[in-house]
Amino acid sequence: MPVLIPAAAPYHQGAAAFSFIQGLPLTTEFLTAFALVLVLEGIAYALFPDFMRRMLALALMTPVGQLRIAGLVAAICGVGLVWLLRG
Repeated sequence: MPVLIPAAAPYHQGAAAFSFIQGLPLTTEFLTAFALVLVLEGIAYALFPDFMRRMLALALMTPVGQLRIAGLVAAICGVGLVWLLRG
């Protein structure tokens, strides 16, 4: 009797198989992007803690309207960059 060996799944499906939200589209890409944000934030706080503390204090003094506009501009730039890179 021949032994059937299942074909290996592509690498990018591995993380989604262990995720609790597996049914959602682009789960692996979202989790990878979130992990990268955590890495970059962690590096910034580890290497420049005083600078990050000053930036947080500055953000607390900035009017809410300016923070919203800056956040919206950053989000639009991010979407545009992903659109250019991923096409």
